[in-house]
Amino acid sequence: MSSVNDTPLVTIEDILSALQERDELSARLADLERKIEGIRAFIGNERFADIASRSAAQAAVDAAAQPKEPSFREVMLEALQAAPKGLTYDDLRQALTREGLGERLRLSPNTFFNTIARMVLKDEAVKVGGVVFTPTNYNTLSDDDKAALEGNALRHTTPEAIVQTLRDNKGPMNAAAIINAMESTHPEIKATAIYAALSRMFKDRSLNRNDEGVYSLPPGVGQLF
Repeated sequence: MSSVNDTPLVTIEDILSALQERDELSARLADLERKIEGIRAFIGNERFADIASRSAAQAAVDAAAQPKEPSFREVMLEALQAAPKGLTYDDLRQALTREGLGERLRLSPNTFFNTIARMVLKDEAVKVGGVVFTPTNYNTLSDDDKAALEGNALRHTTPEAIVQTLRDNKGPMNAAAIINAMESTHPEIKATAIYAALSRMFKDRSLNRNDEGVYSLPPGVGQLF
């Protein structure tokens, strides 16, 4: 089943702010270029080139000496290996934050979901509902534990069903229209669960909602809800 697009909503204010920041940086860059040319003219091209080359070499040495920041995949795999009962998305987000990746997670929420999707596709992880395991840990679960997980998975299937409904409709829909459409395609999902999922998905920016209460998919393609 198709999954929820997790690309954050971009507003007009975001665009205007980005354009203003670009213009300010361009003006700053032009000012720095003028200062650099003034220094070059004052000390001469040969002296300037020598200083610039030594500065670049030192910068490369400094960069190599810096500890490499772990990737989302590395941190999540390590956390999953230490969790026999699996981890929820919130657990994985906390693991990333503990390793100093909280700011990257905030700025690139789509990377989080896409990383999990790639891990599942490569058989590095198993996802059941909203719980993620390493394949080894999942295979050690009892049949009762696996059955319980499958039962809980319905709550996490609801957002995916909503996204599929919107895609099938090829356009925005209000809550009533979504519920009516899902009565035939997903009769096992109750209206109360759909309302709850719509509210949650709007809050985490998995869906857009206008002032008339009409829902639509954000631009871009997410790999996993």
